[in-house]
Amino acid sequence: MPLYRGPEKRADRTNDLQGLQVVTDVTEEKLSLGESAYRRLRADIVSCRPLPGQRLPEKQLVVDTGFGTSPLRDALTRLDHDGPLKLGFRED
Repeated sequence: MPLYRGPEKRADRTNDLQGLQVVTDVTEEKLSLGESAYRRLRADIVSCRPLPGQRLPEKQLVVDTGFGTSPLRDALTRLDHDGPLKLGFRED
């Protein structure tokens, strides 16, 4: 069982902070997985990573990007609507 020794005496540390600049205005944009997937796929398309006309199987996109199927489907639907991608279904 720990023994209580009373309040600790701490040295004054105000002098340690002199000359340091504290950054308090850091805003980090939090994105949904669907938005992150959209931005990633759009950046890939703009940089011509998939060749024009190349098929992008959903399962392969899941493996390549690390996103789940739902965020990828959201992103693919948006890209189809925006124009840089044409959704199609494979005919057997």
